[in-house]
Amino acid sequence: MKILFIAVFTALLLTGVSFAQDQTGSSEPAISLFQSVEVVKGYLNSKAKQDYSDKYLHSVSYHYSEGHPRKGACWLYHFAFKQPRLGGDISIYHFMDGEIIEFQHGP
Repeated sequence: MKILFIAVFTALLLTGVSFAQDQTGSSEPAISLFQSVEVVKGYLNSKAKQDYSDKYLHSVSYHYSEGHPRKGACWLYHFAFKQPRLGGDISIYHFMDGEIIEFQHGP
């Protein structure tokens, strides 16, 4: 699982993942992408509520959440199923205060 996560993450970086600007005007996030990746990898190994063996990392972006699941700047990790299906994709929000929220989309 770790090797898959690292491989997909590296591929995203090499293909030019776009990072949105924080709407609060800050030019640099409080938690860097590399720090966030280490924290989220630890979260996936020990505290994750969902099973990620049948999913892959679809995208990572710097995002300002307007209130769902919580308001504030965060790193947004979006996971999708390896086999296409309707709904059930998962997002992990890593907020700048260190809180991590796992959110499942759809049924």
